Amino acid sequence: MRFRSLCAMALLLLASACGDGGQAGPADGSVDAPVPVDAPVPIEAPIPVDAPGPDDASMVPRLIAPLSMTSVTQQRPTLRWSLLPNAGTPVIDLCADRACERPLSITTRVSDDQRSAVPTTALPVGWVFWRVRVVRGTQVITSHTWQFWVGRSSASSAVDTSHGTVLDINGDGYPDFLVGASEANAVHVYLGSAPASVSDWNGAAPPARIDLLTFGGPPSKFGTSISRAGDVNGDGYADFLVGSPGDAALTGAAYLYLGSANPSGDRWNGIAPSERVNLFAPAGPGFGGTVAGAGDVDGDGFADFLVSGFGGYNSDGMTWLYLGSATPATARWNGGPSPQRIALAAPGEARAFSQFGGSLASAGDVNRDGFADFVVGAWGLNAAFVYLGSSTTNVTSWNAASSSRRIDLTNPGGGFSSFGLSAAGAGDVNGDGYGDFLVADAGAGSGLSAVHLYLGSATASASGWNADGATARIDLDSPDGAFAHYGETLATAEDVNGDGYADFLIGASITSARGVAHLYLGSEAASVRNWTGGSPSKRIDLTSPTRDGARFGCSVAGAGDVNGDGYGDFLVGANALLPESRDADGTAHLYLGAATVDAASWNQPSSGRRRDLTNPDGPGAHFGGSVASAEPAHLSVPASDSALAIVRRPDARYPLPRTHSGSAFRS
Repeated sequence: MRFRSLCAMALLLLASACGDGGQAGPADGSVDAPVPVDAPVPIEAPIPVDAPGPDDASMVPRLIAPLSMTSVTQQRPTLRWSLLPNAGTPVIDLCADRACERPLSITTRVSDDQRSAVPTTALPVGWVFWRVRVVRGTQVITSHTWQFWVGRSSASSAVDTSHGTVLDINGDGYPDFLVGASEANAVHVYLGSAPASVSDWNGAAPPARIDLLTFGGPPSKFGTSISRAGDVNGDGYADFLVGSPGDAALTGAAYLYLGSANPSGDRWNGIAPSERVNLFAPAGPGFGGTVAGAGDVDGDGFADFLVSGFGGYNSDGMTWLYLGSATPATARWNGGPSPQRIALAAPGEARAFSQFGGSLASAGDVNRDGFADFVVGAWGLNAAFVYLGSSTTNVTSWNAASSSRRIDLTNPGGGFSSFGLSAAGAGDVNGDGYGDFLVADAGAGSGLSAVHLYLGSATASASGWNADGATARIDLDSPDGAFAHYGETLATAEDVNGDGYADFLIGASITSARGVAHLYLGSEAASVRNWTGGSPSKRIDLTSPTRDGARFGCSVAGAGDVNGDGYGDFLVGANALLPESRDADGTAHLYLGAATVDAASWNQPSSGRRRDLTNPDGPGAHFGGSVASAEPAHLSVPASDSALAIVRRPDARYPLPRTHSGSAFRS
């Protein structure tokens, strides 16, 4: 192995994110896009509560797009559903609440084939709930109720799609969020509300927090990675993922938690709960080290998701795409080959040290073809891969050495700098209706890491993104100097200031003594000039409100509009994992959006625009190590590997990761 490669890999260990990792997730620039009119859509409809009975199951309208919990790019979005011929005349309900007790006074224009409709006037800003009813004789058969978010403006182009995945688990119109504590094998679900009060969230047993615990026992590393999954089973409620790479004799596991009107620990915890699906490694160790929602990759109206596994420094890594359906179950996804699970491997010949799947993210619909696309990072190959969705998605179209359904990204800086270390969907940063995404590199031996913003377009291609000075790529250099871990975590912040453009977050947890998180504000003229320099007009630098050694910024995530005021909120974690604070309590901070946002209102020790979440798990739990959809870029390295000795930070306060069962996990 070349010395340069060894240096870069050692740097990656030092550039660890929090908890047992902190890859940026996906979160949350995912696109759950409408299926094109000519795409085949299977009928797999569950029977809603108010449906007449099993004999009429095939007559139930099945909603297709916009996928539930997403944000639409147009204020008059196209609504699509699946309906059998002669099932009846569809009636579309648009409402301000899930029960449709507050119907909107807006009509729709239904297509001739009675499988889509467009509102006749712009929908109001905020959540819109919708459903489709059909009348057969004296019976009224109703679909599930879905919800989507309408922004303050439509996209600058005519792009009509949806993006993002808001985690509204109970469908009450207030997004919820997650905080992980992997050393305590715990994940905490915080339910949103108008007060957004810490008294409802902090303490031993607060009313608006649900505590999830692994049943695998230590060292399961439960909560190493967490992510919004989207609406996997099409029931209208948001689902989410938790990775546990130390479960099942270290082969790892991942867990899909299903949302419902009344979520509870009783339904999610224990050996066989009713609303949790257990996923186990199809092959190899470290399964669940990274998890991410993928959006609706095949356009069937069900959200899909990703889980990766890699179990050693010489691991090639594998990633699996799980396809959603009306009846998600272990029997569909576990065991031998399954049409509901697609195995992805590094393109070309298998190579050791590739770490394929070390970062995962939904990219949104980067090319406006109506299907969600996603990113898989392989920092050991100095590469990242964009997989393009389609109605005929299959492993052959993606795993070939050269594929028209995959775009291979190379390091813009040249040389080996562990490009692909972290990745995240950014949302629609410039408001053109196309999904944008982020990929980071570690900066090789210099320690000067960088983050690259890729802008989607109808002609998205490798040449358009990889070329020197590409106009569809914006390169952001670290404003924090060398070895700051700039870019270790990435996430969309959604629209924090309500201007119609998605904003994004970049964490740098070793900047100064406390760490920093940078909020980049989107605009129509997204430009490096607005985001860099001494006083950038579109960048807000957030600092830790707590102690030195907090590792503030080790996890970041968009949270949605948690308090229902119309502005996107976001999370920053600080797991306090430094020698002088290893036994200290970690924290997580919820920042509330507003029309006018600035560092001063957020950075003061006591801020009305910030909610500080305290650690319920005790010292050393790594609370805040993962938040919402900020999945870790989990690194696993044999403790004896000679690369560990090659490059160290000049400051001995920042050691290499601790080892667990012969491997060094990000900690």
